[in-house]
Amino acid sequence: MDSLCADCQEKATLVCLCKDVNLCKNCSNKHKKGTHKLITIGDPDLEAIRLDFEKKLKAQGKKRKVQKPKKLTKEEPTKTPEQIEEEKKQEELKQKLIEKLNQEIANIDQVRKNAVSEVTSQASKLVNYIVEEFDKSRSELCSHTDEPISQFEEAIKEIDSTPENQELNRENPILAKAIDYASTSERVSLITCKGQVKEHEISLAGTLTFNITFEPPQSFKKVKDFYEANIDTINESLKPFFQEVISQNHFETTQIKLNKANLGKEGAKQLAMLLPSYVNVKLVKLNDNGLGSDGAKKLASGLAKMKWLQKLHITKNSLGKEGAHHIAAGVQDIKELKELDLSNNKLGIEGCKFVSLAIKKLVELRTIRLSNNNLASESARHLSSALVGLKKLKSLKLVDNAFSPEDKNVISKTANKTCKLET
Repeated sequence: MDSLCADCQEKATLVCLCKDVNLCKNCSNKHKKGTHKLITIGDPDLEAIRLDFEKKLKAQGKKRKVQKPKKLTKEEPTKTPEQIEEEKKQEELKQKLIEKLNQEIANIDQVRKNAVSEVTSQASKLVNYIVEEFDKSRSELCSHTDEPISQFEEAIKEIDSTPENQELNRENPILAKAIDYASTSERVSLITCKGQVKEHEISLAGTLTFNITFEPPQSFKKVKDFYEANIDTINESLKPFFQEVISQNHFETTQIKLNKANLGKEGAKQLAMLLPSYVNVKLVKLNDNGLGSDGAKKLASGLAKMKWLQKLHITKNSLGKEGAHHIAAGVQDIKELKELDLSNNKLGIEGCKFVSLAIKKLVELRTIRLSNNNLASESARHLSSALVGLKKLKSLKLVDNAFSPEDKNVISKTANKTCKLET
């Protein structure tokens, strides 16, 4: 329903049927008389009156004219210089954000292209590996028959031409031998194969169709079997980690924190079995777990396989010299290790010697903490020998040990100049 003014929109009390328009009190007084019909809004007979009015107009040859409502315009307020300047700043900021967004989009696109390139490269390696394995399979299959190779090739062609739902002819002895070999061999049963990578697609073509099944590594099966056989005796803190491995969610885990989990010797043994499965874990914290030298020995076997590990904290575990020996052996080949914390472990002079020999090989180390370990003058010499090659070391914490001023001076001279030394 149209209205004549703004008041008519909110305060209308009448409707005129001439133009089907709402009227407020003021407008109703000014509205022209004639072929008009004013009705009170809400009148129950409004529709009937409207129809009767339209019939009369039609009989008189007149048409009802619907008046278009006047557009209510608002004057734009005049902007102050400060507002204009602020809008200008906002527009500049908007443009900068758009440029930054476009740059981020470009970066993401480049990352995508790099990923596609890497996947294509890996696909090519996979195809080449498959081809090599199939060639080996073919050679091995050929070695199982004394018949001429030409006859053997004929048998292969017959296998290839036989429909999948049709049983193979075993009357041909060479063919029977090929079938038996294919069904019992652990190798992939493709005889010949050619591999090719085009853009993002891998195409394989060969004499025989084949299926490739990627199964979990043997170590995964051992973890699963161990968990199922020992579920009642497994440390409660470790059960979620076993379940992660079994459900394949361990690939998403980047940190393992088991401080004060009361692992002990048996828990360390169980954890050692799990650690190699966590191929994306960069940080392991096992502080205050009562490992002792026996637990350290069990744990070291798992740590030795974590070549990707970057941070290792094993504080307050009473390792002693024997435990230090085991942990040092476990970490000495983790070339990516950047942080090692063995504080509060009663290492002593002998334990420090083992640790020093290990960290000498870990050239990526940035942080070493050996506080409160009963270290003295001889330990200072072992450490200074190891520190010479650690050019990237940024922090060395050795507080609460029995170093003399001379010992501290020796360590300070051999440590990296940019290294923060706390003794």
